[in-house]
Amino acid sequence: MLHDTLFVRTLISLTTLLLFNACTTPILGSGRLSHHVLTIDEDGALLDSATPEGCANTAQLCSQEITRLTRADEKIKFTDKINQLSQFSPDARNAFCIGHGYSSPSPALNKIIIFVHGGLNGHSQSISRSARLLPKIICEDGLYPFFIHWQSSLESSYAEHLLNIRQGKHFEFYMPQALGFVLPVLITDAARGLARSPLALSHLIESDWHGSVFHDDVEDRAVANDLILLNGSSPQDTQITVSTPQPNPPWTWKTWYSGFTYLVTLPTKILIAPFLDAFGTSAWNNMLRRTHILFDRDDQFDFGSELTKDRIIGAQEKLRQRGHQPIGFEGLSSLKPRGILALFTDQLVTSLNLQNQQNQQSGKPPYQVILVGHSAGTIVLNQWLREYGPELNGLVDSIVYMAAATSIRDYQESVWPFLERSQHTKFYNLMLHEKAEAQDNWILPIPIVEQLMIDPGPRGSLLVWIDGFLGNPLTTVDRTLGRYTNLMATIHNTPTSIRGRIFLKVFPIGVDNQPQKHGDFSDPFRFWRSLCWNPNQDNPSDCWTN
Repeated sequence: MLHDTLFVRTLISLTTLLLFNACTTPILGSGRLSHHVLTIDEDGALLDSATPEGCANTAQLCSQEITRLTRADEKIKFTDKINQLSQFSPDARNAFCIGHGYSSPSPALNKIIIFVHGGLNGHSQSISRSARLLPKIICEDGLYPFFIHWQSSLESSYAEHLLNIRQGKHFEFYMPQALGFVLPVLITDAARGLARSPLALSHLIESDWHGSVFHDDVEDRAVANDLILLNGSSPQDTQITVSTPQPNPPWTWKTWYSGFTYLVTLPTKILIAPFLDAFGTSAWNNMLRRTHILFDRDDQFDFGSELTKDRIIGAQEKLRQRGHQPIGFEGLSSLKPRGILALFTDQLVTSLNLQNQQNQQSGKPPYQVILVGHSAGTIVLNQWLREYGPELNGLVDSIVYMAAATSIRDYQESVWPFLERSQHTKFYNLMLHEKAEAQDNWILPIPIVEQLMIDPGPRGSLLVWIDGFLGNPLTTVDRTLGRYTNLMATIHNTPTSIRGRIFLKVFPIGVDNQPQKHGDFSDPFRFWRSLCWNPNQDNPSDCWTN
C-alpha cells in the first residue's frame, strides 16, 4: 500500500518511464490462475496472464507471463474466462483442490465473487496475492472468484502524470504536447509540495494527536452510540445494523515505545511530508483517472484512433446485416463503451442470465454475485453500479466495501440507487477503529531485535491522508466512506427503504486476528466469508489466513 517504501518509491517515480510490453512475475503457481484474473494496464487494455503448463502446485515457484493482448483477442479471452465458469466440473475442482493440499474441499456454491483491489498495487503484487487466495476461496469456501487487476502502482501513476497526461488527455511522452510540459509539471508539483508543507504537517500532527493514547475519543464514541440508539428506535425494517465502536486499548509497553519512536522519527516525518503531498497527490489523482478508463478507454474518444474506427466498422456491419443504412462518424452516439470492464460485464451478465434460466428449469439454485472492493477498488465498484445497475439487478447478492477510499457522496449516488432497485441485495461497510486509522504506519524492523520497529514515514492510513491533503473534500459528505466518524456524521441521510439491508462493522483496536491496518483487509483478512462481515459477531480466528 501507500506506506511501502514511500519516500524511495516517490523519488524513483520521477525518473521512471513505464513502457509496458511484457514482464515475468514469479509466483507460487496455479494452472487455473489465468482463468480468474483480468489484468488491465495503464491504458485500459487487457493483458494476458498465462502460467506455464505443469505449474499446478502451490509449492512450485512458477513464472507468470504478462503480455498485452490485441483488441481482436480481448473478446476471445473474455469468452474463455467466462466459459470456464460452467466448465469447472466437480471432478476438475476436486483435482485442483487436492493438488493444493485440500483432502476434503468445501462443497461448491453457486456464488461468484468479484474482487477489485485498491490503489498503489502493481501487477506483480496483485497477481501474487491472487495466486495465494485462489485455492483458499475455491477450496475452503466453494466460491468462484474473479480478480480485477488494474495498474495503480505509485511509480506508474506518477510517471504517467509527469510524462503523458495533459488536462485529461493522454499523449506519447515524445510528442510536443507532453514533452514540452515535463519540466513545468515537475517544478509545479515540487513547488506546491513546498508551499503546502505547513498545511500537510498540520493535518498529520492533528491526526497523530487523535491517534495517540493521550487523546480520549470518548465524546466521539458517545455521539456514535447516540446515533445508533436513535437509528434503533425506528421499526426493525428500517434499522441500519452497526457495531458499537470499542474503547481505547490499555496502556502497555508498546504504547510507550510507539510514543518514543514517534519522537525519534519526527525529523524524517517532517522531511517526507512535503514529498508525500507533492508527488502523492498527483499520483492519487492519476489513479482516480485510471478507475474511469476501466469502463471508457481514452482512445475511444479519439476520432482518428484505431479503436474508434474498429467500432464504427463493426457497427456498420451490424446495420448492413439488419438492412439499415451504415453510420458515419455522426453515428458515434450509438456505440457502446469499449472499456475492459464494460465488455466483461456485457458478457458476464449475458452468460449468467442464460445459465440461471437453465438452472431454473433443472431445479438448481441460480448464480449470485458478490462484489468486493478494497480502498480505491470501491471507486471502481461505484462506477460499475452506476453504469450497469439495471443489468446487474437480480444478480448481485452482496456488496462489500473494505476501508473504502470512495467519498460518501459517491457512495450515496451509486450504492443507494442500486439498493433501491435491487431489493434483495445487502451492503456491508467494513472499517478500522478510528485510532487504528490514525496509527497506521509503514514499519521498519530493527535488525536482531525484530520485536522493536520504527516508522520513519508519516503515520495515518491512506484514508487519513486523502481526507487530510491528497483529496480535496468540500464538505463532510465528500470525505472518505471508510472512516467511521465520517460515515456516522452523515448516516441520517440514508433512505429508510434500504436501511434494513445496510450493515456497518468497525473492527476493535489492538486485537489479534483482526484488521489493524489499511492493507490487512485484502490479505490476510478472509474478505470472501460472509460471517466475517457480520457487525453483531466477533470475528473468529478462521477469518484470518495464516
